[in-house]
Amino acid sequence: MAEALREHRIRQLFVLGGDGTHKGILQLCQSFSDLDYECACMGVPSTINNNMPMTDKTFGFDTACSVAKAIIDAAYVEATCNANCIGFVKLLGTDSGLLTVMS
Repeated sequence: MAEALREHRIRQLFVLGGDGTHKGILQLCQSFSDLDYECACMGVPSTINNNMPMTDKTFGFDTACSVAKAIIDAAYVEATCNANCIGFVKLLGTDSGLLTVMS
């Protein structure tokens, strides 16, 4: 990827994502260094898990909580309106579970 960006003379790269994305940016920067090519890389925290260190809230977290709350409410309505019914909702959350707690 570093070679392709160099061929296209990309000098700035902005990437939105979670911790895996930011680990990838680090590897990409190391590849730029190996190629002796200068490209400024900027990582913007954006994950529904809200598990990025040194950030209060990440892009997407509030939206994910709002949507999860609506889904939980809908599952509750369905479960309480029908006999012998269970409303089951599974939420994402790599390791933190913050989305589940906040929803």
